[in-house]
Amino acid sequence: MKDVFRTFLFDSKDGEDCFKKAANTAKLAGIFGATAAVYDVAEISKVTGFWAVTNRAFGTWLIPSVSVGVVYATGVCTAASLRHKDDPINHAIGGVTAGLTFAAYRGTWQSAVGMSLLFGLSGAFLKACRQHGMEFAPYIDRTRQKSLTVGWKQEQYPPPKQY
Repeated sequence: MKDVFRTFLFDSKDGEDCFKKAANTAKLAGIFGATAAVYDVAEISKVTGFWAVTNRAFGTWLIPSVSVGVVYATGVCTAASLRHKDDPINHAIGGVTAGLTFAAYRGTWQSAVGMSLLFGLSGAFLKACRQHGMEFAPYIDRTRQKSLTVGWKQEQYPPPKQY
């Protein structure tokens, strides 16, 4: 379960394990796109009919988000293999390509500039943070932690020992 929300983008050098990185980034983008599609269809657009719901879910959210994720990962791998470096510029290039993919879907130059800047700066910032040892969402192993509450019953722990 812990690997469901991992992209593996930072596990190896840029330019290595490209298929694994692209597939897992597409999976994570697909989870985001499916979640956004369900919320949009159920709460915002309130579309009725099978084909209208399918078109709204897949055409508006799922397919564009998966394609942006794949293009980001392959852009990073391609930039790394061309530049032979492992640095934040590869992720900025991948972010710009992902932003241009999103802009091709939207069809406006404003979204091309905005999304390229957003994805490019975000990717470069995350890579720079990872290179310096910072993590925004570290994995916490919760299997060994005791819960303070179990259902409605409060667990009783012994008082701390006096030393």
